[in-house]
Amino acid sequence: MENNSNYGGQPQYDNQMYNPNPAPAQGSSDNSVLYGVLAYIPLLWLIGLLCKPECETPFVKNHVNNGILIDIVSFGLGLIMFILGLIFALIHVGFIITILAWIINIGMLVLRIVGIINAAQKMNFDLPVIGGKIVLVK
Repeated sequence: MENNSNYGGQPQYDNQMYNPNPAPAQGSSDNSVLYGVLAYIPLLWLIGLLCKPECETPFVKNHVNNGILIDIVSFGLGLIMFILGLIFALIHVGFIITILAWIINIGMLVLRIVGIINAAQKMNFDLPVIGGKIVLVK
């Protein structure tokens, strides 16, 4: 009779290749993951900015910076769309700005969702175009 050391004929995995419980990323605890996820909800990045000692980790700083940038860009583009909407409404084509504003808002929502997913997976995330270039939280 053959003695098979693996249970039930399942293939054995090398610990380096497969780990069902991976260790958290360097400098990220459960609280820092929570703060990273909250950073993408408007104004809740303040929690990640003010918490101690998690706010000092590069992981939380990255996600808080992204949350602040998304809020600033969303506010600025919203203000521009409002002003353009008023101007275009005077010539009765305001619906064009409304459609453009919806597209921009959907894009900002997608960035927030991608950021939340990356924070939940304990990964750093840089925003497209402006992510690595503008650093507000050092």
